[in-house]
Order: sequence, then C-alpha cells, then structure tokens
Amino acid sequence: MLITLLKIIHIIISLLIILIVLVQEGSGQGLGSGFGGAASDKLFSSAGGKNFLTRATSVLVVLFVLTTIGISKISSSKKENKSQLKEKLKSEQKVDNNKTREEVKDISKENKETQETSEEKTE
Repeated sequence: MLITLLKIIHIIISLLIILIVLVQEGSGQGLGSGFGGAASDKLFSSAGGKNFLTRATSVLVVLFVLTTIGISKISSSKKENKSQLKEKLKSEQKVDNNKTREEVKDISKENKETQETSEEKTE
C-alpha cells in the first residue's frame, strides 16, 4: 500500500518537474513563450517569477530523490524478507530430502532382503 502511494507521488512529481522545466525561460525562450507569448512573460515578468520556478524545480527535484530513495528502501526490505523466507524453505527442503534419502535406503534394504529370501526359496 505504501509503496503504491510512493510510486503515484513519484510519477506526479516527475510530471510536474517536466512541466516546470518546459515552462521556464531558457536561453532560447523555451516553451514558456509558446503558452501565450507575451502573456506568460507578464505572468513571470519580475525576477520573483523566475525565482519561483527555479525554487519549485529545486523542491520537486529534492522530493523526487526522496521518493526514489523511499521506494528503493521499501523494495529492498521486501526482497530481504523474501530471501529469508527462501532460505528457511531451502533448509526445510534439505531436512525433507535427508529424510527421503533415509527412507529410500531403508526401502532398498528391504527390497534386497526380499530378493535374497526369494532367491533362497527358489534354490
């Protein structure tokens, strides 16, 4: 449940980063001018607008990194639990295999004894 929520937040953050980076004015005006030309320039005409986009990008990138770390930590802890379970199952299978081998040896001994007795009867 938690990992699903983190993944959804991660995707939303990544889409917001893409959008904000495309809206920012770069050396070639970027897509910021494409969304209304001069109107977008008026919206972010002061230096405060540029600082807002820069800060928003920085905050979103930090959140992106944090969600990435969170997702990897949760995923790795689940894998550790699974690997511990696998080791336990393997050790139980080894015990079962040893029991089975002993049973097979016992059966083969019984078969040999039965064969020997049947051979003695036929002679």
